[in-house]
Amino acid sequence: MPTEPSLDDLRRHAVARTLFTPTTLPAAIQRLGFVQADPIRAPARAQDLTLRHRVKDYRAGDLERRYAPLPIDEDCLVNYGFLPSEHLAL
Repeated sequence: MPTEPSLDDLRRHAVARTLFTPTTLPAAIQRLGFVQADPIRAPARAQDLTLRHRVKDYRAGDLERRYAPLPIDEDCLVNYGFLPSEHLAL
């Protein structure tokens, strides 16, 4: 019978699949598939917390400042957020 994974095993698994080498903003959104957006800034907006470790040189507010020319759209899945344009029809 297989043994249950430890908390450390689960933590390593989660980090390996969610944190990746910092990349460009469009590439990070493409890889994540959906980035939740939240206007509340306490402690920071959800999109900034999500992208700051995944986008090289990301600064708070970069997503909103750079949104218009990017191939991404805003929509509401379960939560409001940003997703690659090709996923919008789904």
